[in-house]
Amino acid sequence: MGYNLRMTLLFLSMLISFLSQTPTEAAPIVYNHICTNTTTLAANSNYQSKRLRLLAYLSSKATSDLEFYNASVGNSIDTVYGLFLCRCDLPAADCQNCVAVATKEIVGYCAEEKVAVAWYSECMLRYSNLYIFSTMASERASSIWSTDTVSEPNRFDELVTATMNGLASCFSNVASGAKKFGTKEANVAASQTYTLVQCTPDLSGYDCNQCLQIAMKNLSGCCAGQSNAFELLSLV
Repeated sequence: MGYNLRMTLLFLSMLISFLSQTPTEAAPIVYNHICTNTTTLAANSNYQSKRLRLLAYLSSKATSDLEFYNASVGNSIDTVYGLFLCRCDLPAADCQNCVAVATKEIVGYCAEEKVAVAWYSECMLRYSNLYIFSTMASERASSIWSTDTVSEPNRFDELVTATMNGLASCFSNVASGAKKFGTKEANVAASQTYTLVQCTPDLSGYDCNQCLQIAMKNLSGCCAGQSNAFELLSLV
């Protein structure tokens, strides 16, 4: 799967999805990861060392029952910035496990890159050599959907759009730093749908709403009538 990616990672990633039911996987499943191939890191570089320190620190913070955390290591040109975001509707133990797995696996996925993001079933993890906190920009990174379709696709799509619009509008006036997460269930075509939207809390409410609007447009373009889909956004 190929992507046209910019060279800098600026946007605090968000996840938007609509599901037929809440995931119950015993172990976190990686949906996608992206590494930018702009820099090849030496095996023992300062950035490599600081990246490992940052990832270990983020993993330790996930054990403090935190759903979101950002941090940086270093005070020079080799500073590394990173964050994790967990789904707010899952137990703390699932967040801790997901971040622990992600901080170990992302180095394997992106061993030589200074910029990386990985999306899992329970969390998202990213790091960069550029400042990535509290800044909104968006570029489509990935859409994931099943091959299952619903019996009334037009009605289903209308309901999903209306439901997600309602959830997104709730964030418009929410302050930066506040949790930005919402779910809603609805019935259509004799089946139950589950809608989930989430932004990193350090975004402003306005930026979160704008990002969700972009994600909804992407979903309507790629996944009409699909019973399960995810839209992952990031500026890379």
